[in-house]
Order: sequence, then C-alpha cells, then structure tokens
Amino acid sequence: MKHIPRANARGGGVAIIFRESISVTVSNRNTYTSMEYLNCLFKIGLELLRIVTIYRPQPKAKSPNVPVFLREFADLLEDLTSGQLLLVGDLNFHFNNPTSAHTKPIIDLLSATNHQQHVTLATHQKGHILDVITTRRDELPIADITCDESVNSDHSAVIFTVPTTHTEQPRRTITVRKLKNVNTQQISHDIACSDLITQQACASAAEAFSCYDNALLSILDQHAPARKCNITVKNNVHGTTRT
Repeated sequence: MKHIPRANARGGGVAIIFRESISVTVSNRNTYTSMEYLNCLFKIGLELLRIVTIYRPQPKAKSPNVPVFLREFADLLEDLTSGQLLLVGDLNFHFNNPTSAHTKPIIDLLSATNHQQHVTLATHQKGHILDVITTRRDELPIADITCDESVNSDHSAVIFTVPTTHTEQPRRTITVRKLKNVNTQQISHDIACSDLITQQACASAAEAFSCYDNALLSILDQHAPARKCNITVKNNVHGTTRT
C-alpha cells in the first residue's frame, strides 16, 4: 500500500492498495493547497499505467476556493505525462448537475484538456456524483462501473474494471543441474576412483582433454543429472512510455 496521510489533522489522506508483484513508483513532485493526491506509476508487464487518486476536501461555504483548485488541478494534469492515465477520487463537485456555477468550470477544464469523466451513477447518499473516474479521451476503456452502497460511509464504493494489454514475453529452454544437492565427499571419492587417475597416458593433448571432459561429465551426470526447463526472458522496460 502507498499512503499519504493528512498532515496535522484527523481524517483525510489518500492511498492506493496493490499486489506486491506489481512495480510501483510514487511520483508526488508538487505540493498543492486545495487537494490531497497520490500519483503512482504502475508497471504491469510492458504497460505503464499512471494512477492518481485525489481528495478535494469539502470547502467552507464562505470560501469555496474553486479558482485555486482549478488552477492547481490544471497544473497537475499538465504534469502527468508518462503512462496511460487513470485519475480517481472525490472532487466534491456535483457532476450530476453539470450546469451549476461550481461544477461547470471543472467539466470545461476536463474537456479542454482532452479528459473524460466516466461515472454516471450517484456516489453519495444524497444522490450526488462526487467521486469520479477520469481518463484521457479514447485512451483507457473503463468498463463495468457499479456503486456499492453497503460500505460504512456516506460515499459508495465505486467499482470498475480497466482491461490491460498482456504482452507475451519470450521464453527459451535452458539446461540446469542441482549442484547444491551434490555430496562433495562422494563426488570426490568417485573422481579419485575414475579413469582420470587410472588411465594410461594419452597420445595427444586433444585426446587427454576429451578423456578428462568425458570422465568428469559422466561423474557429474550421476550426482546432478542435467535437466531442461523453460524460462521467461524478462525485458528491461525502464523508461519506456507507451502512448
């Protein structure tokens, strides 16, 4: 889990939970005053997926601070370059009322920056759409969006799927021996009793080398037989960006 708690206050904070087998890099480079965010770059196979989770605290009625958030949110979107982008979180705008004075500017900003908001179901117990899933337009296919109201919160859990492209990595066959299981005393005894010690002088260096090689290989086959196995060749994809 990657987690950024709220500083000097109760509640809040953002987190991302993922499988340990997935390579994740946190890329929080900026500090914003109007929102809490966690920017993570996931490497899944040969794919780079950037997941950003955002929480915009409920603003005070007398100071909604919308212009500051819009400016900082635009800066964040501009900074999110590498990787396919998936942005999720609670923005505390009523996306179910797109013409309202507070909501229209954020919708216009998403449209102007070629982003799409996918949630159309109410995510709050009062019927509002406060929690969002956004992607760059036509980049990531978001599917099966549902809202689970059984969680102990005034917000529903927004559940969805993101299909990823699985790139088959090359495989090759190698020969291995379990040398760590060899009894060193026994193999030393077998070498001492082998043709390496008792054989007559060879006619040439090439013949001597061949006899030496064959005798050792025969003994090794008795103690650690060679076996074949298939392995996956892992490619180094650090620094690769798919667009």
